[in-house]
Amino acid sequence: MKIFFGAAIQGAHNREERARVHRLIIDAAKRCGCEVVSEHTTGRDYDATAQLLEQSLGSLPPKGMERAVLIRNKMIEFISEPG
Repeated sequence: MKIFFGAAIQGAHNREERARVHRLIIDAAKRCGCEVVSEHTTGRDYDATAQLLEQSLGSLPPKGMERAVLIRNKMIEFISEPG
């Protein structure tokens, strides 16, 4: 089963704190046999998150509105795709 774990569940004000919790949740999902679509929420800072997004989405435009729209649209595609 594919699952999408998004950043809507954050629980902390900075990425460093959130990344540890997200890694635990994603690893638990994998141990249950799930395929996690993107692991970008485990990035400990902006650059690490961007690198993880590029692994999932491919090359990204520079930081700005075009990038934000592309990422949003790709995330919507992830949760819209069947199975």
